[in-house]
Amino acid sequence: MGPITLFDKSFLQSLSVDEAVLFDNFLLTNIAPIFFAETLADLEKAIKAGRTPEQEVGLIAVKTPELHSSPNAFHLQLCIDSLLGGEVIMDGRPIIPGGKVVKTADRRGIIFDIPPEVEALERWQRHEFLEVERLFAKRWRKMIGSLNFGGIREGLHSIGINTECCRSLEDAKAISESIIDADGYSLDRMKFIFTVLGIPHKFFFFVWQRWGENYCPSLRKFAPYAAFVFTIDVFYYIVLATKLISSEKVTNRLDIAYLYYLPFCMLFVSSDKFHRTCAPLFLRNDQLFIWGIDLKVIFRKLTNIMKDYL
Repeated sequence: MGPITLFDKSFLQSLSVDEAVLFDNFLLTNIAPIFFAETLADLEKAIKAGRTPEQEVGLIAVKTPELHSSPNAFHLQLCIDSLLGGEVIMDGRPIIPGGKVVKTADRRGIIFDIPPEVEALERWQRHEFLEVERLFAKRWRKMIGSLNFGGIREGLHSIGINTECCRSLEDAKAISESIIDADGYSLDRMKFIFTVLGIPHKFFFFVWQRWGENYCPSLRKFAPYAAFVFTIDVFYYIVLATKLISSEKVTNRLDIAYLYYLPFCMLFVSSDKFHRTCAPLFLRNDQLFIWGIDLKVIFRKLTNIMKDYL
């Protein structure tokens, strides 16, 4: 079985159903929560190919890997766990939410219930959509169309970060990493971290107390996964502010969210130009970015070979 692979919706849409079957058969896949949200958002999207939104979502659901797939835990919950002192393992394996410890007379193990996302996929394959999912799709698209980054830019200036010196994507990443590597007491910096990550304020006291008890280390040492997500978000805000990436394409906000799940895969495959440009900046040395168009060519050749053989 192949390496654990994270994929985005653009890649899956590019595949035929036969190619998607091969993708599911040869690779272990990590399904990011953002994939489900992005797919569901198509229910409120105009489809140009002559299919209804329900048909389009149903087709994506049919192509979605299920044989060797694992839906990953939501990044915000993992950030909260990280800030509160929980260990978020970032070694290329997906983190599966839930799980119950069970034991028999001589053995112990963990069983996982079917995640609601997987149950939803099975419904979508039958073109069955709950009203709550339609409402969620509408709210999701509204949120994406009305993002305001003013508060984030103000936060950068409040901690002394000047984005005017940024000339490249590498500069933007270096600036964001300078924040997570800063240590020592700073109320403004911790408030800024909460603002960027979108952590509910009710957790602030507990995180602040834990941080102080550990002598105010850098965010990278204090909460490694939260630091990783923070770096991506600040990077994104900087490249928008400096116009290194266009702010006109609102779907870039969706695209950047896939990068939150890079620590939980070995390969990341995408047919999105934004991912092709930015994802390699955040990969470990033992990870690879695969251009989706190239992988599709391989699966297409395999499909043709199998058809000729059969």
